[in-house]
Amino acid sequence: MLVPLVDAGEEVGVVITQRASAMRHHSNDWVFPGGALDASDPSPGAGAVREASEELGISAGDFEVLGQLDSRGPIITGFVIDVFVALVDASTPWRPARGEVREVATVPLRHFVARENSFRAAIDPSHDPGPIVSGRRTDPLRTRELLHFFIRSGEHLWGLQADILAELLVHLDPKSARYLGEGRLS
Repeated sequence: MLVPLVDAGEEVGVVITQRASAMRHHSNDWVFPGGALDASDPSPGAGAVREASEELGISAGDFEVLGQLDSRGPIITGFVIDVFVALVDASTPWRPARGEVREVATVPLRHFVARENSFRAAIDPSHDPGPIVSGRRTDPLRTRELLHFFIRSGEHLWGLQADILAELLVHLDPKSARYLGEGRLS
């Protein structure tokens, strides 16, 4: 997974994508670009850049990888998610992958640090978590309240994605984002 940052001169924004409604799992969810490694990917970081390049419709050369956040998993689907942070030029035009990405948004990081733009809530019972690893009958996160960040009215980044954003915010500005670091959420 890749967390793209855009330096817009006066402030830094984070790039998120809304998955297409036709996607089998997590349709319409706001997420960071990512996906499975290909056999041709020389490293997890290269795979994250390739996936983000495909989803956002920009050249892999447009990303400057800045570092890596904590890996997550194995999650309920059995995957381990390696998370990288990269800088993308603010003038880069997005050409989102049809059928995979419904929308690309750049949201200022300061928006997410504002306490009124986050909340905790349980997963909507109708949400499809994707294929659960054999032997696990339920998703243990369904009974816990997870962090959510508002994107705009009625839409939010939540769960694992919000946990990743919270980790980034705490790294960038521990004092302003200290309320977000009140325990790992996934």
